[in-house]
Parts: sequence; structure tokens; C-alpha cells
Amino acid sequence: MAKITKNYNPFKNLTCVSHGDTYFNLVALPIKTYIHAMDLFVKWLMIALSSSVKFVAGPLLGKVYDLPWWESAFFTFVGMMVTVILFSTVARSFFHKYLKGLFNRNEKRITPGKRRVVRIWNKFGISGVAFLTPILLTPIGGSIVAASFGEHPVKIISYMAVSAAFWAVTISLVLYFIPLNFH
Repeated sequence: MAKITKNYNPFKNLTCVSHGDTYFNLVALPIKTYIHAMDLFVKWLMIALSSSVKFVAGPLLGKVYDLPWWESAFFTFVGMMVTVILFSTVARSFFHKYLKGLFNRNEKRITPGKRRVVRIWNKFGISGVAFLTPILLTPIGGSIVAASFGEHPVKIISYMAVSAAFWAVTISLVLYFIPLNFH
């Protein structure tokens, strides 16, 4: 058994692996790790929030933040899917219940944008709208278009998930391999 002397210091030979500091700075290491983790969490949150509004903004922010392409693609996917789930389930019932009278007025306006959406829907259905949502529409717009044509929410979510995964990986990889320097 080791004999403990009066001047025994269990931290005497303990050094921080990454910084080489002595045991006095071991308290600062968890704080630095916590700050780094919070910084990374905020970056992930910003990618998800931006891609929930405009899909292409997620991979662009991932490139700006110097994150790996797979992190950028994953959180872009998460951001779009949160929006699609909200707008195809919760907001769908809200629109049908409370705003029905606001949009169903006697005046009927046919615009070129509405014609284009109807043409895409008639040609390709939910798969065409889901495929074009990340590129041409926003996740909010694609969800509302699919819900307005009466598609079931599970079908909307599944088609949008496949489309979001494809486009998130594709756009993130393209931006990852293009030598852009945002700094």
C-alpha cells in the first residue's frame, strides 16, 4: 500500500492531453468543451432553421461554417422534414378550420404560378412536387401545395423525405467539392 505523505499531491503528474497544461487548467477544459459543443449546436440549429424556410440555405451555411458535408446534409434534411411534418399535419388542420373563409371567396384568380403548379401536379403528382420542392419551391410551399391537392399526410411526408435526402446529399456534396472560400 502506498504511503501518503504530508505533501502528497494526486494531481502532480496530471496534464491536459490536448493543451499540455497542468492540473490547474483541467477545470477550464470542460468549460471549453461545453462552449465548443454549444457553438456546434448553434451552427446545427441555424442550418436546420434556414433549410426549413429555404432549402438551399442549409448546405450553404454548412459550407460557410466549415462543417463536413454529411453534417450539412443531415441537418438540412432535418430542417426540411420538420417543416413538412408541421405543414402537412398541424398547419393543415389549422388552414382548413380557421382560414377556410379567408381563401374561399367568390373571386377566382388564375395566375401563371397557379397554372404551373397545376400542370406539374397533373403530369407528375406528389412525386413531381416533392422532387421540385427543394429546388423551385420552399419546404413550406411544397407542403401546402401537396396538402391542397388532398394528399394524405403520410404520403406527403414519405415522398418529401426521399426528395429531401436526395437533394440534401447532392447539394452538400456539390458545394463540398467546389473550391469556394467564404472567409
